[in-house]
Amino acid sequence: MSVSRKKISSAQKQQGLVLVTGLIFLLVLTLLSVVGSSNSALNLQIAGSIQDKKNAFHVGEAALQSVLWLENEAPIADELRPLHRDANDSNPFEGLSSSTNPLQHVSSDTDVQTQISFRETRGCKRAENATSQLKCDYYQASSDTMMVSGARSVQNLGILKEVIGSASW
Repeated sequence: MSVSRKKISSAQKQQGLVLVTGLIFLLVLTLLSVVGSSNSALNLQIAGSIQDKKNAFHVGEAALQSVLWLENEAPIADELRPLHRDANDSNPFEGLSSSTNPLQHVSSDTDVQTQISFRETRGCKRAENATSQLKCDYYQASSDTMMVSGARSVQNLGILKEVIGSASW
């Protein structure tokens, strides 16, 4: 009888060891899953920030390209064209109706500030047009885009406009 008692007590001890091993294994799996989910959340935030930054860049780039479109191809009155000598820190989209404003589809949670500044008039550097009647007006266009998420993009574009014969030189 004493032999069977030893077998029972040995089996009972082993069942406790399996329970402790199983709990440690579950604890390790829980820690791994918590770390993995927090890593996923961080990666999602990083991806969202990168996307917001790219969106801000593209909206700013669209604003600068819209200035060129307004000047060269838009069906608007000449006085609404953005490149003129008194354009010191002016908004090129001011005075445009919502149907002709090229930035009308930009999301309302994005603030786009676009400014045009006249810099100077001087001779053009193109050799084939070497005439005293041809001058170039130099402008600076800048776009500052701020999104609600905090992403920001500031871009600058230099623009030259050839002008033939003007009394204001």
